[in-house]
Amino acid sequence: KTMNDLRDRWLAQAQQRLIDLRGTGKGWAYRSPGIPAAEPTALAAIALLSINPESKISLELASISAEWLTSIQRSDGAVGLSEEMRTPEWPTPYALLLWSILGRSSSSVERAKSWLLGHQGLVFQKPPGSPLGHDTTIAGWSWVDQTHSWLEPTAITLLALRRAHASDHSRVKEGVSLILDRAIPDGGWNF
Repeated sequence: KTMNDLRDRWLAQAQQRLIDLRGTGKGWAYRSPGIPAAEPTALAAIALLSINPESKISLELASISAEWLTSIQRSDGAVGLSEEMRTPEWPTPYALLLWSILGRSSSSVERAKSWLLGHQGLVFQKPPGSPLGHDTTIAGWSWVDQTHSWLEPTAITLLALRRAHASDHSRVKEGVSLILDRAIPDGGWNF
C-alpha cells in the first residue's frame, strides 16, 4: 500500500470515530456518553471539516454543530461551556472559529467578535523583584473573567478573530505581542 492509501484509510477511520463519538446528541461531549459541550463540539466539527471538507456528513454535522452553538450563545455574544453552564466564556473563540470556517455571516459572528474584542485578561504592574518573567501589562485573553492573560486562550482567540476578518484591530495586535512576549528563548512558550 502507498502512503496515500494509508493516510486515506486513517482519515476515514478518524472521521468515522468522530462521528461515532457524537452519538445522537446535539454536539460532542468531553467524554462519551455525556452532555454536549461547546469546546469539543466546535473542535470535533472543525476536525471533520479538516479531514474531508467535501464530505456531506462532515458538512452536515458541522452545520448542526454551528447551529447548536448559536442556540447556546448569550445575547452579549459569549458562548459558555454548555447549555446549562453559561460561564466561563472561554469557548467563545472556538465557536467563532467554526462559524467563520463555515463562512457564516450572521449576528452570532458579529456578537462573538464584539464580545471577544471587548474582553481581556487582567493586566498589572509587576512589583520590584517579581519572579514573573513576562510582561504583565500586555492584555491577551484569559480562561476565566477577571484573571490574568494566558497563552492558549489568546492564541485561539487570535485564530478566530483573524478568520473572522478582525486582523487589524488593536486587540489582535496586542494579543500577538503577548504571544511573542511569552516565547521562551530556547524554544516553546510559557503557557
